[in-house]
Amino acid sequence: MDASLVLDIAMLFIMFTNVLVCPYTKVEESFNLQATHDVLYHGLNISLYDHIQFPGVVPRTFIGPLVIAILSSPLVAILNLTKVEKIYAQIIVRMVLGVCSLVTFRLFRQGVRQTFGPTVANCLSIITMTQFHLIFYMSRPLPNIFALILALLSFYFWLSGKLPAFVWCSGYSIIIFRAELALLMGLIILYELYHKRISFHTALVHTIGAGASSLGLTIMIDSYFWQRWCWPEAEVFWFNTVLNKSSNWGTSPFLWYFYSALPRGLSLFTPFLIAYGLKLDKRTRVIFSISMTFVFLFSFLPHKELRFIFYVIPLLNAVASVGLNSIYHNISKWKFEIQSLFLVLTVGGLLSNVMLSNILLYISTLNYPGGLAFARLHSHVANSSTSVSVHICNLAAQTGVSRFGELRNDWSYLKTEKIEGNFEELQKYSHLLVEAPCTIFENTHRIVEEINGYGGISLKTHDIFPFFSWIIVRPKLCVLERL
Repeated sequence: MDASLVLDIAMLFIMFTNVLVCPYTKVEESFNLQATHDVLYHGLNISLYDHIQFPGVVPRTFIGPLVIAILSSPLVAILNLTKVEKIYAQIIVRMVLGVCSLVTFRLFRQGVRQTFGPTVANCLSIITMTQFHLIFYMSRPLPNIFALILALLSFYFWLSGKLPAFVWCSGYSIIIFRAELALLMGLIILYELYHKRISFHTALVHTIGAGASSLGLTIMIDSYFWQRWCWPEAEVFWFNTVLNKSSNWGTSPFLWYFYSALPRGLSLFTPFLIAYGLKLDKRTRVIFSISMTFVFLFSFLPHKELRFIFYVIPLLNAVASVGLNSIYHNISKWKFEIQSLFLVLTVGGLLSNVMLSNILLYISTLNYPGGLAFARLHSHVANSSTSVSVHICNLAAQTGVSRFGELRNDWSYLKTEKIEGNFEELQKYSHLLVEAPCTIFENTHRIVEEINGYGGISLKTHDIFPFFSWIIVRPKLCVLERL
């Protein structure tokens, strides 16, 4: 079997494993997940859509959820016919998104293959599989992941020398999904213009065509779903960047991406391979320089998250794969002492990446107490013959509760905020999902189950293999039933 096919299967297995181990989602993924659910289950009945009741701070595009819903619909229809619980449709939706991400990653790898050779392309897959964040997030319905799918396709066109296609794909990713990609794609096209691989006239014509068609598409589709004239990404850009309102969700130091986000996204050993790749091949310096310039420019925005710069991780991994490929091909030519040193460092470094990935995956299973609490609630009250009304607190809604988890059509699920102190109002609910500690509700409801979640890391341990015992677990949510 071809090595690249084996690596594709391995990456698919890792992605599927991540989905099954962590099937729930967080608040950043909420809109796209709920929108996908509504397209699948409500069709053209917009009045039943989640965003009508909970529109959020800014509108988001429906194009990504619409595509994923269409691709998922045959499998979801089979689930509906066999009366399988709806939560499994969420797993299908996430797996379909993950497959779309891996398909464009495979195309990106083909671009790397055309530029640097087949073994470098295989090294790219190996490095990516040892890391945690990229594959873990490929199946998560974040706006950045929909943008990443088109970004990977754009990188493939760039590395393959198909610059008009690069302009079109970049335009769609910028206009529809994430405006910040204009910085990264703009740097690439400026580089190509400088080296005269594309003329200014050609670039301008294709930019206008891509911009006009993608703008028309997003306005037409999103205005229908939002029931008003709407260009979602423009409103997002205005809110986050021009008004700088994203700072309301926290700010980080200017260099945070460099000393925190990128080291975590690349894992422990990859930066050393990047440095080695830069030394060996000057073509990697172009990719590295463009990536770092993008991160530097994006650092001026005070609110920072790793997902905002996901697009450079595949590019930096391509640089690292040049270094790993050189070690693979040349290690037999070196003296025994140097050969042994590089072998130990390389194998040990990649294994350290894998070990860190497993630790982070375990921690991630603890980051979705809302989804687990929702599932446990349905398990406890599965055979209830009385009317069930559930109050869902803010933490539960942010850490895993979704419409895919609403398994009973005869129950009422309410996410009314700021009523935790109103005991008269709370008595109207037969069940509560509320933040721990839950003793303040003992006069009206009893605790059915406490749900634990990630509580930090402590290095105070006497275990021989302490990695997982460092992780602290604390009660995060309670499932309560009315007395």
